[in-house]
Amino acid sequence: MEIKNNIEMDMRNIILGFKKQFAAGFDLAKNTGAELDSKKIKNIFICGMGGSALPGELLQLLTNSLKIKIPVFIHRNYEVPLLADENSLIVAISYSGNTEETISSFKESLGKKLNIIAISSGGEIEKLCKENGVPLSIIPPGLPPRMALGYQFSALLKILENSHILPEVSENILNIIDNLDEEKLDKEGRGLSEKILGKIPLIYSSQKYEPLAFIFKILLNENSKMPAFWNKFPELDHNEIEAFNSKESKFTVLILKSNDENDRVSKRMDITADIIKSRGSEVNFIEISGKTIFEKIINSLILFYWTSYYLAKVQKINPFENKLIDELKNKMKE
Repeated sequence: MEIKNNIEMDMRNIILGFKKQFAAGFDLAKNTGAELDSKKIKNIFICGMGGSALPGELLQLLTNSLKIKIPVFIHRNYEVPLLADENSLIVAISYSGNTEETISSFKESLGKKLNIIAISSGGEIEKLCKENGVPLSIIPPGLPPRMALGYQFSALLKILENSHILPEVSENILNIIDNLDEEKLDKEGRGLSEKILGKIPLIYSSQKYEPLAFIFKILLNENSKMPAFWNKFPELDHNEIEAFNSKESKFTVLILKSNDENDRVSKRMDITADIIKSRGSEVNFIEISGKTIFEKIINSLILFYWTSYYLAKVQKINPFENKLIDELKNKMKE
């Protein structure tokens, strides 16, 4: 019991220290990326897996909302993205530094003499960067990658600031984090966990906010050790809605909704919720709260972390263990 309590306290402290991750990430990357010529960069590929790919999800949401015209793609695979060329920026993110898919992309990018920048806590990625003169932002080790999202995302943003691909955003984000209502988000996370417990969550959002739905799903999978799935409007109204015909549903539908949704999408959300409820499934709307895209991202992340924390706690499971992932990795080495 003492060990379990320590685990719970550790995760709680990590969430409470999330604002410090952002400050540290911005600082650690302050000298990375300035050597890039932003005028030559036509697209960005984030090469990463698992929790190390999540900064790319948030970057897509941010650049779309800020109407940044450089497209961002996420490459979750081996080798080099097919469309990458001399006008691409390859950002290799591997928290451990030893992710085999990311190392594969890194090495092939080196061979093709592409523009590369990396974010890692060490490992093989750090070694490759030093050997090949690739700019690297080193972040603190010791966390599950999904719990180090603050470090990774802020380092990524600072690199893109330094290279003038993004406008100055770090100060804005730090001001938002300093004014977070942490007690409110903690309470909301606990309440949301109670609605999810014992059900299989289906997380729905608009296409605009699908990165948030996807990250919520990942945190429930890894921290809470539970199945969770996601989809987006309006696409799900052309297929998945037909699955809600059972009067004994094991699912609970969570609809992420912002005050700036497209009017037709917002109407679809409301009608879809009514139809699903009439077929026997629970539906809960979750507000994507905040006046700016930065606030919406930060508030949502903290809410999702708390929700996954309380679900792990009530089920008395270790949120940091990844037994099945570790088993798979070990078998891949055989």
